[in-house]
Amino acid sequence: METLFQIMTWLGVGIGGVEIARKLWVIDDIYRNRIQISVLRPGPLSAFSRLAGGMVIFTLAAVVLGTLALRELASTNLWLIAGGLPTVLAAVAFVAPLWARHRLMAQERGRSIDALNEQIEMTVAQLRARVDAGQLHDVAPLTSALDGLIAARNKYQAVSTWPWQRSTLGGVITALAAPLAIWLITRLLEGFRIP
Repeated sequence: METLFQIMTWLGVGIGGVEIARKLWVIDDIYRNRIQISVLRPGPLSAFSRLAGGMVIFTLAAVVLGTLALRELASTNLWLIAGGLPTVLAAVAFVAPLWARHRLMAQERGRSIDALNEQIEMTVAQLRARVDAGQLHDVAPLTSALDGLIAARNKYQAVSTWPWQRSTLGGVITALAAPLAIWLITRLLEGFRIP
């Protein structure tokens, strides 16, 4: 009976893994080819991180259930590989499709910051020219423009290029730690078992 359950479990994991890989590939394709990047409006770009995070949590929930269901195997070092491999794959599956978005967002943010730096440089040159020429009455508008450009550059620099919110990342990290924590607890309990 246990063998039948193991076969059903691993078939389910295999089918689920293929479906998760397909969905993550679609997410990667959308980021690379179908989405327009807006540095100051990253919200829609973070939506897929919740989907990727949910798939990771689902995968690791299966690992945790397998660990609990197969207590004898879970207390061996072999389970470190059987539970560790899906955990590592889940971590890669979370980051890999979102990497394209991170890279594109970083490039777009860099372009925007470079353009602002160029404008700041031109404004500073105009400001210096007016001061050198003694046209101090023309300095106030340029100083105001310079302050605005610096504030805009700071706004762009503050935008995170990673496509997930802290709550999503926290859930994924917790899910990634769960199999290892259960394995360690199982090993500790095995050590305290009374013969």
